[in-house]
Amino acid sequence: MNTLLGIAERHPLRRVGVGVLLTCVLGLAGYGLGVILPGLLAPPLRSAVADFGCDLHQGACNASFDQRRQIRLELSPKSITPSTPIRMTVNTPGIAATRVDVEFSGVNMNMGTIESELLSFDDGSFVGDSVLPVCVRRQMTWQAEVTVRGDDAVYRGLFTFDVNKR
Repeated sequence: MNTLLGIAERHPLRRVGVGVLLTCVLGLAGYGLGVILPGLLAPPLRSAVADFGCDLHQGACNASFDQRRQIRLELSPKSITPSTPIRMTVNTPGIAATRVDVEFSGVNMNMGTIESELLSFDDGSFVGDSVLPVCVRRQMTWQAEVTVRGDDAVYRGLFTFDVNKR
């Protein structure tokens, strides 16, 4: 019986079958990694700060990534005050945005974070409302971090502005 087993192990067709099986297993594993791995890897993160001299109390501000891609943030009313609803409008020229979030945080004092997911409109803009809390200081500096999820990357624009108590 040992001689038959020895002949079967050395038979050339058996080696070919093992090779084909190994090739199929490795091919399927490679295909699975190719399908699953891109979903597991985080998209690249690109950050930009609002253009120098921008004042959200005067109008919309841009955070530019290059000549064609930018995040444009506009807040209204222009006289931003605590405990008053703020309308946020974000446009993303050059970026195919799928989702936009805005997170407000205090720069010179921890006021927690105020997060808002903006709604998408047919004209390509994203709009949402938020309210900033009252601070004990007469003037508070805030940062709006606008996160745009695009087809090719995640874009983050940082906008800083001051809010005075009434």
